[in-house]
This record gives sequence, C-alpha cells and structure tokens, in this order.
Amino acid sequence: MKNPNVVFDISVLGTGFYLNRARTGIFRVVENLASQLVYSSEINLSLTAAESLIHKIQCYKYLQANPDFEAARDPVLETNRFEDWLCPYYPNPGVRTILSRLKGKSIAILSRLYPGINSILPEKVDIFHSPFHPLPRQVIKNRSIKKFITVYDLIPVLFPQYFEFKETSFIERLLKSCRDDCWITTISESTKADICNYHQIDESRIIVAYPAASEIFHKSNSVSQLEEIKLKYQIPAQPYILSLSTLEPRKNVEHVIRSFAKLIQENHLDDLCLVLVGARGWNYQQIFETISNFDNVKNRIIVTGYVDDKDLAAIYSNALMFVYPSLYEGFGLPPLEAMHCGIPVITS
Repeated sequence: MKNPNVVFDISVLGTGFYLNRARTGIFRVVENLASQLVYSSEINLSLTAAESLIHKIQCYKYLQANPDFEAARDPVLETNRFEDWLCPYYPNPGVRTILSRLKGKSIAILSRLYPGINSILPEKVDIFHSPFHPLPRQVIKNRSIKKFITVYDLIPVLFPQYFEFKETSFIERLLKSCRDDCWITTISESTKADICNYHQIDESRIIVAYPAASEIFHKSNSVSQLEEIKLKYQIPAQPYILSLSTLEPRKNVEHVIRSFAKLIQENHLDDLCLVLVGARGWNYQQIFETISNFDNVKNRIIVTGYVDDKDLAAIYSNALMFVYPSLYEGFGLPPLEAMHCGIPVITS
C-alpha cells in the first residue's frame, strides 16, 4: 500500500497537557511517536481524539500549543461552532467536570444539534492506530480499516491494589475492542505473555516493539546548564542519588527513602543527597510521611515534582547513580534513559 491514510489517536496527549501526573512514560512514548509520524513521507497522517468530547477539546488545546504538529491533516482542529464556544471556558474545572460526564445519549443529542461534534475520522482511512485507549465503535464496525492498538501492561488486572480507582474495566474494554481483524502492539515479551494469559487472542497477532530512549537523553557536561537547572528545581550542589517516577505505591519510593537513610547512617556520609523526580500520583502522602520519619536525613531528600523533559538529561547526567525499584512495569523507560546519560542503574 503506497502512502496509506493513517489516523493516529492522540487522546492521551490532551490529558497530559492538562494534568502533569498524566505525563507518564506512555505520554512520552505517544508524543515522540506522533512527532515522528508527522514528518514521515511514507504515510498521509491525520491526528484525532477518539476517546470522548473532553479528549477532543483537550487535544485541540494541546495542538494549539504545539505548532510542530501543524503538518498533519487534522480532524481535531476542524472544530465546529459548539467547540469554538467551549474552548475558551475549558480551563475552568467546573466546565471540565461537566464535559467529562457528557457521554452516550448526551453526545448523541449534541451531535444532532452540532453536526461533526463527535467526528473522529476523515473520509478515507486505511489504518487506525490507538496507542492507549480502546478502539472506537466507528472503527471497530468498519472492516476495511486495518486496526492497531497498543497495550503497555496489564498491571491493573494483575495488581489492582496499586491503583486508586478500579482500572480493570478499562483493560477489559481495551481488550474487548481487539476483534479478530485487529493487531496488538506491545512493549515487552513480558506484557505479551500477560495478554495471552488473560485474553483469548492468537499470539501471532501480537507484535512486540520495544520503546527507545528519546534522542534528548545523552551525557550532558554543560556546567552552566546544570547550575541553571539545579537552581530551577532547588537541587543542592552536593553529590546526589537520583530516582524518577510518579510518586505512588507501585513505584516503591518509600523503599528508596529507607535505603538512603540506612546508607547515610551506616557509612556516616555527610555530603550525599537523594533527589526524587516525578509528579504526585495517588496515595503519595505516605512518601512524605516516610521522609519526615528520618529527622537526620530529611533535609537531604529533595522532591522536585514534575520536571520538563528538556531538563532531565542534565539531572540524569550529573547523578552518582539512578535507582528504580518499581514493583512491576510493562517496560520502564527511566532506567534506559539513565543509561543513555552514562550513569549506573540500580533497578528491580
């Protein structure tokens, strides 16, 4: 097929644009893939937001802030009068809450009043790829479209205790949308095995495509850049151990803190710090409680919050080591990024 018409669902990017805690490894994988597809000469690309109206408006705002994506023919940007009216009000939390509840019949009624409100596809589609959400009904019903969906892990099914809300239904909806004419791409042989064990699907229809660290991750030796970034995130001048993850139970951050305190106490170190990078997830309060329990080292534990990707290479490069004892991952990009930046990695 020469220059197929490919539709790529970027719903997850709209969510990450508004919520720092949603800028996880999945967000970064999807963003990097989208940015490469935009400039591919082998396909005709359209970007869409197929999950819901709220995702469509989130993506509209995301694309406005990211002009690099203008090269794509984009149904998301083809807004109608209703969306044009809504967008300026969207940052208001109350408006977002109302929109998040507009599903099913509500969308159907609005669609009659404002044609195109739930439009997710251009006229001609050869391939549809959803890199996170379940395939939309409009795509499932069209047998002429080649369908691809990416599954990163089945952690919500295997370890539901690691999630604030019940995520099993999302995984079930995701896999249910994979009919006999759909291909699944996944990020590790481990996740492929989990999918085969949980869902009745021909394993020959599952393709393992390993993620890679972005080209922005490389050894950084710029002293001036590091000083600027340390000031920005209040990282002290002393040597530091680095850990990067969302602050939530599955990432095992409390274990990192306890291990750091033990290392300091047993070796009588007076110039070593621990830097914890990452947005606050769910049940993060326990992490701060653990820090407060160690009076002798708590002032040497720096919690930066979310860090822009463009600043991460310098923070990685100047750490003594990177620690990542996550309890379960589909893949786990941060250790690979750290290795690209030339520092030792301790991981589970």
